[in-house]
Amino acid sequence: VNPRLPDGLSLDDSGVISGTPTGETQDTRYTFIGANPMGSTSATIDITVLAAPPTSVLYIADVLQCSLDNHCSIDAPLVIGGTADSWSAVPPLPEGLSLLGDGSISGNAGVLGDSNHTVMASNTGGSVETAIRIITLHEPPSGLSYDCPLYTTDAADDLTDRGIVQPRKH
Repeated sequence: VNPRLPDGLSLDDSGVISGTPTGETQDTRYTFIGANPMGSTSATIDITVLAAPPTSVLYIADVLQCSLDNHCSIDAPLVIGGTADSWSAVPPLPEGLSLLGDGSISGNAGVLGDSNHTVMASNTGGSVETAIRIITLHEPPSGLSYDCPLYTTDAADDLTDRGIVQPRKH
């Protein structure tokens, strides 16, 4: 056989190709020559060895909660099967968020919303999809306090009419 078969494959004396390839190869044309005392003949075949496809993608959670204009992220998912060489999301992720080369999602969410996305992990052998929901809300309020000391009152006393309790935000 010319050229040599991909690593992990072999050709026996009867012309049977067997084995398990150990790595990817590009499409290659192989020439096989069979000979006996009466003469020879040849045949060609094309062999391409693809990567094992990813078979499952699992994020730690199926919902990514973000606060508007603040950093949020989800770690790279567990990929079962072959290694993913590329990642994509449909529809595109919300403004400010990016799908990184390891499948993680990171960024500063720039728009309020609730959206569902299909994330696809691919390689030359195939692809697999998973769903993720991204929710972006306003940042929760914080730093609320009152400018008054401890005040004791009864149920009939209206504090707001007297201007005693005025909330302020820090």
